[in-house]
Amino acid sequence: GILLDEVYANYYIAHMTKSKDYQVIQNDDVPMDFFAVGMRKGDKTLRKKVNAGLVRLQKNGGLRRLNEKWFGQDSNYLGK
Repeated sequence: GILLDEVYANYYIAHMTKSKDYQVIQNDDVPMDFFAVGMRKGDKTLRKKVNAGLVRLQKNGGLRRLNEKWFGQDSNYLGK
């Protein structure tokens, strides 16, 4: 067994040659988690650019399109 977030687990299973051999077992006792972009702590310029890019993708629907394309999930959520 492997503990993965739901989006990645579904993507992984969809791309396995024997995907019918795998299944997702959801456990509501495992808390929801958020993801982050790693960067140098003091790099404020990079942080501002990454955040601005994510907000722009969210506003223009690009985030939703990327999530649908790569993960098969309709999400435009940035965790705010």
